[in-house]
Amino acid sequence: MANKVVVITVTKIESDIVESFVRHTLTFADEIIIADNGSSDGTWEILQHLRDEGLPLHCRRLLPKVEFAHDEMMLSLLWDALDNHGADLVLPLDTDEFLIGTEPGISCRDVLRKLPSDDIYALKLVKYNPEVPYVDSTAFLLQGICRREAPPREVKTYKVVVGAKGLPPGRTFRYVPGCHSAYAALPSGDENITLTALPDLHLAHFHWRSDERYLIKSILGWPGMVCQYTAYTANCSYMKDIYESIIRGNRQGFQPSFGTKSESVNIASYCAPQVMRYGNEAKLDGLATSMLECVKIAEAYVEEKVLRLVRRVDLLLPYFGDMAALRQALCLAREQTYPHINLFILNLTASDIPPGSLLDGSPVARVIPLAGISHEQGEATLNRELNGDYVQWILPGSYLEPPHVNRLLALTETQSMRLSLYMFSGAAPFTPLHPYVDLCGAYSYDNVDAKKLWPRLLAQGRYPVGGLDNLLLPRQVMHDCHWLLACLTATGLQLMSAWRALLGVTAKIFVTRGNATATRCVTAEEYIYHQLDWFNLLNEDNSLLDDEGLRAALALWRDNYLSLSANESLRNTEAWSAYAKTAAIFFSRGAL
Repeated sequence: MANKVVVITVTKIESDIVESFVRHTLTFADEIIIADNGSSDGTWEILQHLRDEGLPLHCRRLLPKVEFAHDEMMLSLLWDALDNHGADLVLPLDTDEFLIGTEPGISCRDVLRKLPSDDIYALKLVKYNPEVPYVDSTAFLLQGICRREAPPREVKTYKVVVGAKGLPPGRTFRYVPGCHSAYAALPSGDENITLTALPDLHLAHFHWRSDERYLIKSILGWPGMVCQYTAYTANCSYMKDIYESIIRGNRQGFQPSFGTKSESVNIASYCAPQVMRYGNEAKLDGLATSMLECVKIAEAYVEEKVLRLVRRVDLLLPYFGDMAALRQALCLAREQTYPHINLFILNLTASDIPPGSLLDGSPVARVIPLAGISHEQGEATLNRELNGDYVQWILPGSYLEPPHVNRLLALTETQSMRLSLYMFSGAAPFTPLHPYVDLCGAYSYDNVDAKKLWPRLLAQGRYPVGGLDNLLLPRQVMHDCHWLLACLTATGLQLMSAWRALLGVTAKIFVTRGNATATRCVTAEEYIYHQLDWFNLLNEDNSLLDDEGLRAALALWRDNYLSLSANESLRNTEAWSAYAKTAAIFFSRGAL
């Protein structure tokens, strides 16, 4: 049976060649798993277009960071290829590496599909340059004359190709940075892996394509290595020479010279021609790219300063009876990179959480039963059990990136505010099932008056994007609002009531804009409970709105009910029964 060949790669700022790479690679690979490491030049957008064509391209977007931990990223993609994509053979390529035969006419697909999958191979890496700078990204990179460093048989640099059945046992396999060799991380010490040569194929590595791209590669590559190793170690050499050359004032061009053994090659004869469609979307801005990288370094510095403060954070995961939702919340908690975290499950059900029902390897969590006890008893329990400096809620349907707590802590610690809210940059357009408001539209990077904010939220029946995901709550705030216990029900946390409680114990809230776009997912049933909560709050706090504002809010509540009433699948739910009773009371008043 023919091998299933999967290529894995990490890319960053490669919009000029990413389409050439994908189209050429898919002439021999069955699938590509590609992770974008924070591109700002159109690379990600081009990948989306290629995927939307229906190509077997699996795109991941990594959290952008300066440190270039290439071996860790590629190892993660390797396990993904083996575990989730059924790979028999995995090729770890960079986006500027193109697999071709040692001679024209060799079929890369035929060689790879027949290769025994019970071994690990050394694939030669040969440096190539276009003879003229490659600046037209609408043209296929491999269509012209290139300069080759030396014949492939004389090259001593390799990339490691993995056969699924050739790996050492126990997931001890490790790449070195660049995937140029590999070893097994054994309890007795690291053991080098012997590689079998692949004589018929090699990689054409286009490290230089134009001076503009090369400058950006050096500007990003050298600091990225320094972040991982420091500038004073022997391991930190990638792009060091060119970076220091730039610092010394060299502006004469950076096209490498390959020496006497180099030769001109018509590389088009080694591969099939490809039609490019998205090259016009490449938009490299060297100054902007460098500025973005500087900001990442500065943010990492601030987060490191805050990390040294050793603030304890309690993660609260309320359990309402949905075990799948609890497992998802535990996944989010486990992925958080902040080290000083305690995890608590608030059990709002009358049943115990079955032993062994949670995720294997999840953080040790203390379960606090809150069903069947008074709010006073619950508050006393939480005051006694929780001792963190801050509290982060993880509600069903939340979306938290791994450094979420780090970012919120850096934001909160650098502001002299009781509440700091990290807003997403643009909530999704309003729909009846979208109870969010983007505060940055009116209050961007500002101290917001809490007393003025609550009437605004009440009038719209909406709360800030993400619910409570983007608030790291100081312990004193949680204490002052009685741990939001009055807002917890058997069906969920009433977020409108929670925001009223939080804004009632603080004078100001600092609002800033982030660059993420995800929001909590709200089901129709959740939204019904939200509407019930909002209706109760309108009854209780109607004096905060003028007559016109109250009429508009009630009209919106009515329109939402009428819209949801068209969904017949909701009619037999407990939520709808309560909703219909409230609506009957509403319409019997004849207010509208």
